[in-house]
Amino acid sequence: MFVQNYPSMPKHLLKNTFILRIMDLNRSSGSYYLNAGRCHTLENDVQAIINKVCEEHHIMPSDVVLYGGSKGGTGALYHSILGNYHAVVVDPIFSIEKYNKSNDMHYLKNTLPEKLLPKFQDALKKYPSDREKVILGTSQVPENYSEYSQIDDASIKVVNLQDDAMDDHVKISMNCTPEQITLINDFLMGIHI
Repeated sequence: MFVQNYPSMPKHLLKNTFILRIMDLNRSSGSYYLNAGRCHTLENDVQAIINKVCEEHHIMPSDVVLYGGSKGGTGALYHSILGNYHAVVVDPIFSIEKYNKSNDMHYLKNTLPEKLLPKFQDALKKYPSDREKVILGTSQVPENYSEYSQIDDASIKVVNLQDDAMDDHVKISMNCTPEQITLINDFLMGIHI
């Protein structure tokens, strides 16, 4: 990936942790790492690169933790379901209604459904998961929280953070980095929450 989100992350993770940064190149500004538009293979492509890196470095699926925030959180959670991996995600976008109404900021109108909860529920039925996934969010910013908090699956835990600094979607991730790193390291060490 050209631009590294969270560039200091490696120094906070357990030693000998490989980081694979995957860029969402679908359409002009990505498609949340989901099949969209004319690209019907993105989901398979993402799974394939994760599998390839795991094979090359002899990494067990139980030692994989997918991480992301916002659109990246949507993709990390979805792909953790498809591949049965652990995940730590921050306020994943589950409703693109707001963006479609704001001049289609993500250029996905009529390409992805406005509400993504049904896609995730279908994936959970098709790919049962026994590896834990944690969603960090806040009910103080309900646009996505109200959607993903409806997920009813034992492998997914939603943590409702309460912080006055989290008054907008873009402020959630930057205000919970200690929680993110703690959870990722817990999964890497085999600690289950």
